[in-house]
Amino acid sequence: MKITLMLCTVMLCLGTLLAYGQQDNSVNHSAEGSFGFVRGTNKLHDLQASPLQYFTNYNGIKGDYRRLTPKNHWYIGIEAGLGEMIAPSLGKREFRFEEGGDSFYLVPTLYRGSVSAQYLRLIEDNDRQKSFLGARLKNSFSYADGLAMNIWAMNLTDVSVAYEYSRQFGNKHLFEANVSLPVLAYATRMPYSNVVSQPDKSQSGAFLEGGQWTWLGQYFYPDIEYAYQFSLSKKNAIRVTYRYRWLNYSQPIRIQMSDHQLGLAYVYKFKSSN
Repeated sequence: MKITLMLCTVMLCLGTLLAYGQQDNSVNHSAEGSFGFVRGTNKLHDLQASPLQYFTNYNGIKGDYRRLTPKNHWYIGIEAGLGEMIAPSLGKREFRFEEGGDSFYLVPTLYRGSVSAQYLRLIEDNDRQKSFLGARLKNSFSYADGLAMNIWAMNLTDVSVAYEYSRQFGNKHLFEANVSLPVLAYATRMPYSNVVSQPDKSQSGAFLEGGQWTWLGQYFYPDIEYAYQFSLSKKNAIRVTYRYRWLNYSQPIRIQMSDHQLGLAYVYKFKSSN
């Protein structure tokens, strides 16, 4: 119920912004869709789960849809990926249940995914340079099987202030910088016992209801992305991105996570109705 209430409130706010943005009578409406691949490195230090740091080199896919007008930008994006988690101080650990029996290596796999929606409004237009300000709603989920011999999971739903800067170089080259910083979040982590069980609820339902509301100060999770887009033709382009995210959350026990990511995507540009 808490998550539902939060999402409804945020969507109502975003809807108000969208309604305001649609008052723009400019005819230069367009849209872009992209799909590509990402490669990243994630470092996790969750003191509630383990005193060790875990590193993950992951591969994934990423897609988004962007509706663009001279004064308003709307974004919807998805991302998913997976990779092996390794604690350098332990390496790949070999286990055997009985002497002479078969052995196996315990290498946790990190599964991660996110979905986001964003609205931006033009605040500065200086020839080929533009700046936008708005809000982003994002939900991200991470799950690992076998971290510290237990299941590890985390779900983060946050509302961020978002800023975008873009610069056009000629007709083919576009540079963008995007920055977002959460101001309100609903964070869900595994309990200290690493066991989620309620007789009248599913494990996923009980897990999500165990979250906490938090805000900037306790929950610091900046997201910075740089993008270069090269137009191959009027409708086709290639986008190269670099993204950095860093999480520091102190409740109930501190967790820190950093993420470096490179991406390459194909972009299809098309006109849309007014």
